[in-house]
Amino acid sequence: MSVIPPPLTQDPTKPIMLRIGKNYNMIVQKINRKFRATVNKTAGDYIKVQPGSRTDHRKITTLLEERKAEYYVTEPLTNRPIKVVIKGLPASTDVADIEADLTAKGFAIEKVTQLRKFSTSRFLWCGSAPHRRSKQFTMLKMFVTSV
Repeated sequence: MSVIPPPLTQDPTKPIMLRIGKNYNMIVQKINRKFRATVNKTAGDYIKVQPGSRTDHRKITTLLEERKAEYYVTEPLTNRPIKVVIKGLPASTDVADIEADLTAKGFAIEKVTQLRKFSTSRFLWCGSAPHRRSKQFTMLKMFVTSV
């Protein structure tokens, strides 16, 4: 009988997006020499640097600031809000009413905006809520209206 080890819980570090510029090759080589646990991938005009730990993340960002490299840090998928589109509501529905109804149903709302679908000239309501990976939500009614 073999024992399967439990999956390793990774420390969710934020990836660093390094812009490909003049001296990017030297910077990436220095990062690889100092921090062996990093994983680098190209993503368009950027190199995605995934540090091995949070301390490596801090040290890499200070190194990039010293070298005056252009970079930005993205949030991991687990921390990003999900975007929700609600179809079938009348265009005259008030934003405050939508927020109140969604919070009553257990959603934490960051913002609610109204979009227009140009092919049919119908309005779509778009909101963003914190990411909940464990649940998938299907709402059939909102304001006693089927959506």
